[in-house]
Amino acid sequence: MFIFLRLLLAHVLADSLLQPDRMHQLKMTSILYQMLHATIFILCSLVLLFPFLNRFDTWAFIFALGLGHFLIDHLKINYSLKHQKRNGRTLLFLDQIAHLLTIAIIFVTPLKNLSYHSKIYGNDLIIVGIIFLIALIYLIMNRAKRVHAR
Repeated sequence: MFIFLRLLLAHVLADSLLQPDRMHQLKMTSILYQMLHATIFILCSLVLLFPFLNRFDTWAFIFALGLGHFLIDHLKINYSLKHQKRNGRTLLFLDQIAHLLTIAIIFVTPLKNLSYHSKIYGNDLIIVGIIFLIALIYLIMNRAKRVHAR
């Protein structure tokens, strides 16, 4: 669960705080921005898994996740453009489930048993709290944008 939570935090950071509206719009028009977004996810993952970067399997898994992140976003964008569904909640939900499932692949790898003992980084409750805080801020900000746009 240790690695899963840090990768989930990387995903939440990359898909919310580090993806402003402009980046989201640019992703809809250019594969380069889709690749940039996946790279941001990879960088967040590398930072959050810093104690394990001496392991090849950590690097391989992070880059595989980055590729998966790119492919999921690319398929979602292509589908939404083809079917004129730019902001469908169902599509967003499926996108997030797909990202979550790719991260959950960690549970069938040797990385699933890694942990690190420190008061802050090693505390899963702090990581879960940060994930919920970021998700809450993101939801509130998006709700405020929609209300303001009316």
